[in-house]
Amino acid sequence: MKQPEHKLLYKLFRDHEDVIGESQTTILSLESLITSIKQLKCDKHEIKNQVITLFEVIKNSEPKIMPLINLVVSIEEEFVKNDVFKKESIEEIKNALISLFKKGIARYETTMEDVIRNGSALIHDNDLVGVYTASSLVLQSLVKAKVDEKKKFKALILKQDIVKTKQIVRTLQAVAIPIFVLSQHNLVHYTDYVSMVLLGAISVTRDGKFIAGAGTTSVVDICHLQKVPVYLIADTLKFSHLLCDEHHIHFKNLTEIHGDVELTYTQFSHDKVPLKHIDKIITEKGVINKEEIELMANG
Repeated sequence: MKQPEHKLLYKLFRDHEDVIGESQTTILSLESLITSIKQLKCDKHEIKNQVITLFEVIKNSEPKIMPLINLVVSIEEEFVKNDVFKKESIEEIKNALISLFKKGIARYETTMEDVIRNGSALIHDNDLVGVYTASSLVLQSLVKAKVDEKKKFKALILKQDIVKTKQIVRTLQAVAIPIFVLSQHNLVHYTDYVSMVLLGAISVTRDGKFIAGAGTTSVVDICHLQKVPVYLIADTLKFSHLLCDEHHIHFKNLTEIHGDVELTYTQFSHDKVPLKHIDKIITEKGVINKEEIELMANG
C-alpha cells in the first residue's frame, strides 16, 4: 500500500470509530479482513507480503485502535508459530488465516460480554446514571441492567456531538430507559442527583492516562470537584504499551464566518484524560487497580 492509501485507511478507521465506537470497529475490521482474504487474488509467494503489509498499516493507524492492534499482533504470533505461509496451497493458507481471524472475533466477543456483565453490576435501582460516551460497552451495560436484570434507573445523557448523542438516545430509548439530555457543561447543576458517570475509552496508556471522546476531560474535572463517582468501562485489550502522546490524536483546522467575523480554530478528535480522577476501572476481569495497567499493557 502506498502512503496516500494508508492515510485513507486511517481516515476510514477514524470515521468508523467516531460513529460506531472502537469495539464495533474492531469486529467490523476483522470481518472485513476475512472478506479481503477470501477475495484476494495473488500467487502463493505474494500472500505473506500482502498480509504483513496490511497488518503494519493497522498497527500504525491514527489514532490507535488498540483492541484491533492487540488482536492483530496475537494473530501474527499464531501464524508465525503455525508456519501458516508454508502450507501447500494458497487456499490452505487462506483458510488458516480466516480461522485465526474468526478466533480473534470470538475472543473479543467473549471479552465484551464479560465487560458488559461487570458494567451492568455497577447499576442499581433508582440510580441516575450519567453517560458521556457512545461506547458499546457502556451502552450495552445499561441495556443489560434494564432488560436482563430488570433494574429501574434513569440515564442523564451529557450531550456531545449530535451523531454520538443520537446513537446514545436511540439505544436507551429502544429498551425504555428513561432519559434526560443535558449539556455537558451544565452537569455541575445536577451533581447532587447523579449516582455515577460512566465513560468509555479508545485506549488506556501505560503512563496513567486514557484517550476518550472530546470533552471527556471537562466531565471528569466536574465530577472530581463535585465528588461524583466516575467509572471507566474498558476491556484490557484497550491497554496500550505506548505513552499517551504516541497515539497521534487527529486534529483539523476549521473556519466559520459569523457576520463580519471569520473564526479559525483547531478541533481535536479526542481528549487525553488522566486516570487519577477515575474512581473505578471496570474490565472483563472485574475492577482493576490503576497500578495494574502498566503490567497488563506490557504483558
